[in-house]
Amino acid sequence: MAIFNAPLHDPQHVLRAVRAALAIQKNVAIVEPPAELQASLRFGVGIHTGEAVVGNIGAAQLMSFTAVGESVNFAKRLEEIARPGQVVVSDKVVQVLGQRVTTRILEPVILKGLQSPVTVYEVVSLCE
Repeated sequence: MAIFNAPLHDPQHVLRAVRAALAIQKNVAIVEPPAELQASLRFGVGIHTGEAVVGNIGAAQLMSFTAVGESVNFAKRLEEIARPGQVVVSDKVVQVLGQRVTTRILEPVILKGLQSPVTVYEVVSLCE
Protein backbone atom coordinates (compact mmCIF):
# COMPACT_ATOMS: atom_id res chain seq x y z
CA MET A 1 0.00 0.00 0.00
CA ALA A 2 1.16 3.49 -0.82
CA ILE A 3 -0.28 6.63 0.76
CA PHE A 4 -0.43 9.96 -1.06
CA ASN A 5 -1.46 13.31 0.49
CA ALA A 6 -0.06 12.43 3.92
CA PRO A 7 1.66 13.34 6.12
CA LEU A 8 1.87 16.56 4.09
CA HIS A 9 -0.98 17.95 1.99
CA ASP A 10 -0.46 17.45 -1.74
CA PRO A 11 -3.11 18.92 -4.06
CA GLN A 12 -1.80 16.68 -6.87
CA HIS A 13 -1.95 13.44 -4.85
CA VAL A 14 -4.37 11.64 -7.18
CA LEU A 15 -2.28 12.45 -10.25
CA ARG A 16 0.90 11.38 -8.45
CA ALA A 17 -0.68 8.10 -7.36
CA VAL A 18 -1.73 7.20 -10.91
CA ARG A 19 1.63 8.30 -12.30
CA ALA A 20 3.44 6.10 -9.74
CA ALA A 21 1.21 3.09 -10.50
CA LEU A 22 1.81 3.37 -14.24
CA ALA A 23 5.57 3.73 -13.71
CA ILE A 24 5.65 0.67 -11.45
CA GLN A 25 3.70 -1.43 -13.95
CA LYS A 26 5.88 -0.25 -16.84
CA ASN A 27 9.13 -1.06 -15.02
CA VAL A 28 7.94 -4.41 -13.67
CA ALA A 29 6.93 -5.42 -17.21
CA ILE A 30 10.49 -4.96 -18.51
CA VAL A 31 12.09 -7.03 -15.74
CA GLU A 32 12.88 -10.56 -16.82
CA PRO A 33 12.98 -12.58 -13.61
CA PRO A 34 13.69 -16.29 -13.43
CA ALA A 35 10.63 -18.38 -14.37
CA GLU A 36 9.88 -19.31 -10.75
CA LEU A 37 9.53 -15.61 -9.79
CA GLN A 38 7.55 -14.34 -12.79
CA ALA A 39 4.10 -14.84 -11.26
CA SER A 40 5.04 -13.08 -8.02
CA LEU A 41 6.21 -9.97 -9.91
CA ARG A 42 2.94 -9.54 -11.81
CA PHE A 43 0.22 -7.72 -9.89
CA GLY A 44 -2.63 -5.30 -10.32
CA VAL A 45 -2.98 -1.86 -8.73
CA GLY A 46 -6.14 -0.30 -7.33
CA ILE A 47 -6.48 3.45 -6.68
CA HIS A 48 -9.20 5.36 -4.88
CA THR A 49 -9.27 8.71 -3.14
CA GLY A 50 -11.12 9.76 -0.04
CA GLU A 51 -10.87 10.43 3.65
CA ALA A 52 -8.93 8.09 5.92
CA VAL A 53 -7.45 8.01 9.39
CA VAL A 54 -3.72 8.41 8.82
CA GLY A 55 -0.90 8.25 11.32
CA ASN A 56 1.21 6.04 13.50
CA ILE A 57 -0.95 3.08 14.40
CA GLY A 58 -0.02 0.15 16.61
CA ALA A 59 1.65 -0.57 19.92
CA ALA A 60 4.90 0.88 21.21
CA GLN A 61 6.70 -2.32 20.19
CA LEU A 62 5.33 -2.25 16.64
CA MET A 63 4.25 1.13 15.32
CA SER A 64 3.72 1.88 11.64
CA PHE A 65 2.59 4.89 9.63
CA THR A 66 -0.52 3.77 7.79
CA ALA A 67 -4.06 4.64 6.76
CA VAL A 68 -7.34 2.98 7.68
CA GLY A 69 -10.94 3.57 6.71
CA GLU A 70 -13.55 3.03 4.01
CA SER A 71 -11.50 4.66 1.25
CA VAL A 72 -8.53 2.42 2.06
CA ASN A 73 -10.78 -0.65 1.96
CA PHE A 74 -12.24 0.50 -1.37
CA ALA A 75 -8.75 0.84 -2.88
CA LYS A 76 -7.88 -2.64 -1.60
CA ARG A 77 -11.00 -4.08 -3.26
CA LEU A 78 -9.99 -2.41 -6.55
CA GLU A 79 -6.54 -3.96 -6.24
CA GLU A 80 -8.14 -7.37 -5.71
CA ILE A 81 -10.05 -7.19 -9.02
CA ALA A 82 -7.15 -5.74 -11.04
CA ARG A 83 -5.47 -8.21 -13.36
CA PRO A 84 -1.68 -8.45 -13.42
CA GLY A 85 -0.25 -5.33 -15.06
CA GLN A 86 -3.53 -3.45 -14.79
CA VAL A 87 -4.23 -0.16 -12.95
CA VAL A 88 -7.88 0.00 -11.87
CA VAL A 89 -9.33 3.24 -10.50
CA SER A 90 -12.61 4.41 -9.04
CA ASP A 91 -15.08 6.84 -10.55
CA LYS A 92 -13.89 9.38 -7.97
CA VAL A 93 -10.32 9.19 -9.31
CA VAL A 94 -11.56 9.69 -12.89
CA GLN A 95 -13.62 12.69 -11.78
CA VAL A 96 -10.61 14.30 -10.06
CA LEU A 97 -8.27 13.77 -13.03
CA GLY A 98 -10.76 14.62 -15.77
CA GLN A 99 -9.05 15.12 -19.13
CA ARG A 100 -5.62 14.29 -17.68
CA VAL A 101 -6.32 10.55 -17.80
CA THR A 102 -7.42 8.19 -20.55
CA THR A 103 -9.40 5.26 -19.21
CA ARG A 104 -11.39 2.30 -20.40
CA ILE A 105 -14.61 1.60 -18.55
CA LEU A 106 -14.82 -1.93 -17.16
CA GLU A 107 -17.86 -4.02 -16.37
CA PRO A 108 -19.58 -2.83 -13.17
CA VAL A 109 -18.55 -5.01 -10.23
CA ILE A 110 -19.84 -5.68 -6.76
CA LEU A 111 -16.87 -5.20 -4.47
CA LYS A 112 -16.60 -7.13 -1.23
CA GLY A 113 -18.54 -5.36 1.49
CA LEU A 114 -20.80 -3.47 -0.94
CA GLN A 115 -24.33 -4.33 -2.02
CA SER A 116 -24.53 -2.47 -5.34
CA PRO A 117 -22.31 -2.64 -8.42
CA VAL A 118 -19.77 0.15 -8.88
CA THR A 119 -18.28 1.55 -12.05
CA VAL A 120 -14.54 1.02 -12.34
CA TYR A 121 -11.98 2.00 -14.96
CA GLU A 122 -8.67 0.75 -16.29
CA VAL A 123 -6.09 3.48 -16.76
CA VAL A 124 -4.78 3.48 -20.32
CA SER A 125 -2.53 6.54 -20.09
CA LEU A 126 -1.96 9.93 -18.55
CA CYS A 127 -2.26 13.00 -20.73
CA GLU A 128 0.23 15.41 -19.21
